[in-house]
Amino acid sequence: MPRVIIGSTPIDFPNTGTDAVWSEAVDEFVVAVEEQLNGIVSIYDITPRVQDLNIGAAVDETANVSACIFNPTFVRGFVFSYALYRTNGTLALAENGTVSGAYNTSTSLWELEHQFSGVRDVNGNFYHKFDMSGNQLTIKATAITGTVSGSKISYSAKTFKRD
Repeated sequence: MPRVIIGSTPIDFPNTGTDAVWSEAVDEFVVAVEEQLNGIVSIYDITPRVQDLNIGAAVDETANVSACIFNPTFVRGFVFSYALYRTNGTLALAENGTVSGAYNTSTSLWELEHQFSGVRDVNGNFYHKFDMSGNQLTIKATAITGTVSGSKISYSAKTFKRD
């Protein structure tokens, strides 16, 4: 019998469909593949995408990050990875980073940690801050003078399931 290894699970496949142990090998194969695929992607993950921020220049604005709603009934935590670009023609704000979130069942709130590389204002503050509005990830952009154009954020998120 040929041997197939999925992850660390060895599966002895029968040579023919008439082999008596055929169904057991197929069952083992399907379960092993499912376990491996679930380790790569979860149904709650956010696939890579690009969003226009549509954030103006004159005032601080908050916007929802599309599709980034994390239901704590199913998701214990997430890692949101992003790259962002915003410019007014003079000042170019480019940054990339991660936002890690964990749901605290004692407080029924999301706890976030934001790490990034990019431009800070003269006081060392972030131009962009992430927060949660309920289960929705939001981004708050600090105002910059001039006409802002071409503001985009590229992102994806890996989730950790809650059992």
